[in-house]
Amino acid sequence: MSRRAPVLRPIATQTAVTAELLQGAPRTLVASHLVALLTYAILLEHVAFEQITLWILGFSVINFARLFLAWHELQHFDEHPLHSARRYALGALAGGSCWGSLMLFHDPNMPVAVQLMMITTLVCLPPASLPSNAVHPPTFLAFALPIFVSLVSWGVFLAPGNNLAFTVVAIIYAGLILASGLRYALVLRDNLVRNAENRRLLRNVKEINSRLLRFAYQDPLTKLSNRRRFDEYADRLLQQAQNNGLELSLVLIDIDNFKEVNDTLGHEAGDRLLRIVAKRITTVSRHTELLTLERFEAARIGGDEFVVLYLGTPGEMHADAIAQRVLEAIQQPLELCGKTFAPRVSIGVAWIGARPMTWRHCCARPMPPCIAPSRPAGIASSITPATRACTSSMAARGPESPQHWPAHPTVW
Repeated sequence: MSRRAPVLRPIATQTAVTAELLQGAPRTLVASHLVALLTYAILLEHVAFEQITLWILGFSVINFARLFLAWHELQHFDEHPLHSARRYALGALAGGSCWGSLMLFHDPNMPVAVQLMMITTLVCLPPASLPSNAVHPPTFLAFALPIFVSLVSWGVFLAPGNNLAFTVVAIIYAGLILASGLRYALVLRDNLVRNAENRRLLRNVKEINSRLLRFAYQDPLTKLSNRRRFDEYADRLLQQAQNNGLELSLVLIDIDNFKEVNDTLGHEAGDRLLRIVAKRITTVSRHTELLTLERFEAARIGGDEFVVLYLGTPGEMHADAIAQRVLEAIQQPLELCGKTFAPRVSIGVAWIGARPMTWRHCCARPMPPCIAPSRPAGIASSITPATRACTSSMAARGPESPQHWPAHPTVW
């Protein structure tokens, strides 16, 4: 059974309507003022100066007040969009009334061209206001009705010999414009609702895509990169190191007593341990980055295995020192299920040689021989089985010539 698309709430629709109304107001008001100035210039020779000047002054005050109101309401209409639209409709009523009062200056003795100009102006104003006002029918009606009343009144009282015909034409014209305006308002409102719904759906799609991207490239438990992102990012860092003469070091970390935590304290405690270790790795790496590194990338590549790739300037980045800081940070005691617990980890360090190659090529090459595992206190020159298993699929090494590798890769 198909599901219908959700309909926007009335308040959201009213907000969109009010925004469209207020945003279109400046263009309409500026155009209206230019027409008023042109009308004033034409009537100035045929109407008493005081009367027509008073009219243009009153119109200017109303027009600028409407312009300020539109600007002010546009800043705050989100709070009460319906009230903002109503206040703007009152301004439209004042503007329409001012235009309607233009018929008070009609004189049958005026030149026919001037009379035709006055009638044409009033006839054209309501349809000209449709693009900006029809989105809110009360505003359109408030502006158009005084003008229609003026046209009908002119037909009744100021059209000698043709009163009935002109009145009927004026009424029919007013009815057509009103019907067209209301129909246009429905179309505009539907478009606004549809556009708002499309924008909402687009935001949802972007959010879903963002979440899917995080799921594809991020470990959900520790928020570090996963193996897939690490492989892609490591290849870019490798190319950057080779192109810019930088040094690339790989630090591999394995939590030795992670199974002990899961077996004795439960999986929730194990998850918390992983999150804490990941946070400590990131914190130490960021601090090191500020001092000597160009960039770093940390990832969780297995159940209790982490890898950090450091990119830095040769001679300034000491991988052994970095691994020592990571070791000291991770092995700080922490509390799990009310008990103090000291994590034990094995850390391995590898370096990239000078030969150009891709990250996939590096990972596919065999590791050098490893010494049997040992766990003395402090520094041990050994690679543990867990660390070697990690490095066998993830680590990078230099050229095939053995002299580019330390005799005993340093591991903590």
